[in-house]
Amino acid sequence: MGRPSAGPWSWETCGTWRTGSSISIPTIAIGGPGVNNLSDQLLQTLPAVWTQDQRLFVHADFDGDLKRACLWGADAAATAGAVEYFVTQGILDDLLRRIWRFRSGVLV
Repeated sequence: MGRPSAGPWSWETCGTWRTGSSISIPTIAIGGPGVNNLSDQLLQTLPAVWTQDQRLFVHADFDGDLKRACLWGADAAATAGAVEYFVTQGILDDLLRRIWRFRSGVLV
């Protein structure tokens, strides 16, 4: 795995994230703190915005300068459920509306 270039976006795989590194771009971490160092770091400050049956979790803060979210579950299926909730309930759309800004006069 590597780190593909995607313009202003950054892609960090679990293998490349280092504990103690700082993030200055909008970030979505997927996977629980036991398997994802980034999630472990983010969960220290992000509030829970949705949980289900103590198995599925969505933590997020989109109000500050750093827009961040962490989606995880008790197992792989629960993590997939947290991601599905994040997408289908409009939380991802909310994040994208907050970070995508188009300059006037720019054709998209």
